Amino acid sequence: PGVITYLIGILLLIIANNYWYLLCRTLINERIWWILLPIAFYGGIGCLLFIPEDSPLFYFFMDLGDGYIQGNILYFLGTILVIAILWLINRKIMSGLIYAELAKVEDSQIKHVSEYKFFERYGEVGEYMRLELKMLLRNRRCKGALRNIAIVVVAFSVALSFSSVYDGNFMTSFICVYNFAVFGMIILSQIMSFEGNYIDGLMSRKESIMSLLKAKYYTYSIGEIIPFILMIPAIIMNKLTLLGAFAWFFYTIGFIYFCFFQLAVYNKQTVPLNEKVASRQTNSAIQMVVNFAAFGVPLILYSLLNAFLGETITYIILLVVGLGFTLTSPLWIKNVYHRFMKRRYVDIEHYEINQGDMLGLVGNNGAGKTTLFRIMLDLLKADDGKVIINDIDVSQSEDWKSITGAFIDNGFLIDYLTPEEYFYFIGKMYGLKKEEVDERLIPFERFMSGEVIGHKKLIRNYSAGNKQKIGIISAMLHYPQLLILDEPFNFLDPSSQSIIKHLLKKYNEEHQATVIISSHNLNHTVDVCPRIALLEHGVIIRDIINEDNSAEKELEDYFNVEEE
Repeated sequence: PGVITYLIGILLLIIANNYWYLLCRTLINERIWWILLPIAFYGGIGCLLFIPEDSPLFYFFMDLGDGYIQGNILYFLGTILVIAILWLINRKIMSGLIYAELAKVEDSQIKHVSEYKFFERYGEVGEYMRLELKMLLRNRRCKGALRNIAIVVVAFSVALSFSSVYDGNFMTSFICVYNFAVFGMIILSQIMSFEGNYIDGLMSRKESIMSLLKAKYYTYSIGEIIPFILMIPAIIMNKLTLLGAFAWFFYTIGFIYFCFFQLAVYNKQTVPLNEKVASRQTNSAIQMVVNFAAFGVPLILYSLLNAFLGETITYIILLVVGLGFTLTSPLWIKNVYHRFMKRRYVDIEHYEINQGDMLGLVGNNGAGKTTLFRIMLDLLKADDGKVIINDIDVSQSEDWKSITGAFIDNGFLIDYLTPEEYFYFIGKMYGLKKEEVDERLIPFERFMSGEVIGHKKLIRNYSAGNKQKIGIISAMLHYPQLLILDEPFNFLDPSSQSIIKHLLKKYNEEHQATVIISSHNLNHTVDVCPRIALLEHGVIIRDIINEDNSAEKELEDYFNVEEE
């Protein structure tokens, strides 16, 4: 019986320790300074155990073990009480964090908007490098990962340099591989999963994905300079050779990054950027395989080569392999880009929209309106047939993207930017300077009604109506010859609906642009569009000329359902 009760007591202690670990991990993920809590707790226990000659804490633990063996109910009740207290504390903290996360109350306004102007000299790729940096520094999931990586890398580097804990060729290589590869394992293993939050907006602009992939490679390759610098003390202390440091550096940005970038083709699940508590995300099988290849294969390769060829030759081979993949990165990034674009259903035999047309697309839920738009923007691949814009097959070339503007849903918005940053980013993609963007925003001032610009808020913290305004304006900013808007009147108040109808008509007349909108609201569609297409089950069943709102009666008759 004593053995059984003792094991039950140990099981209760394990449960209590799990709740304690969960509490510490949650607090540390929120604020790094909470790491002082477990340090103080375990440091205090160590001091109370080993500093006094006759430690009362030592005798407490002895009595606790004896109490479990004897089956003393008070000891079990005391342990259960500790578990209950830890559970309640965890529940309280987790509930508060989930509320704050879902309500987005924490970062409703940012104190300082960083511009990172030095990226401007590098053109479109520089713009995406700036975007990547903002993604890493403005989103909870990425910031938490960066913080944890930094702590571990610094700790390992210090231990390697100034202690004998990791002496030996294999352990030195283990630290090197980990320090260089861990950033890719945490961040790059999710490549294009974070971007899934706004991938449609990127895909609708010419060569955006190619520029994004290049920017990622350059950003994270430059980032590897940090662990390299942290290795310098180890080189000075003769724990690592300079050749070894360069070998692991180039092997990482060469072969290891080559492996991670392949995941761009296979990562199809969107990972929330700004949620840590309310969402759970696990690695896919292919991500785990690539992570093993990135971390395990180099160690196995090093061990085998070192055993037969010696350390110097091994490092030379790793350096050559790394340089080979680094120098050929433009080729394999381009290959990843083409495969990604292929990664990415409606039955319309033939339908032609003329230059300058203003077409309204109406239909019930599930009629295929949004699907048709996504096929037109090459976001979905049709089983058969093709979409032609200005004599360009959208599936064969990206030239049409420079004359096309679209807003389908919030997936087009990069929500960790402010509206101003987003407008400037879009302008940059189309060769517009900041001054030109500011000038083009002037006609939208009434539409924005003072609620969009100048508030130092990230887009994710705006209301649905203001997000809709930001998306519509961004689609029109570069004066596209083809403008596609899916449900543009949704979430807008009556005044804004009236203003956008006026803006769309004026834009169509002044620029002779083709404007295609979809809407469930027949009145708005009839008010705006001289031509209306009725879509049912993926088929355009009527093409209606709407002169002086003449289509209103026909549409109302069609959608009218008589009561039985």
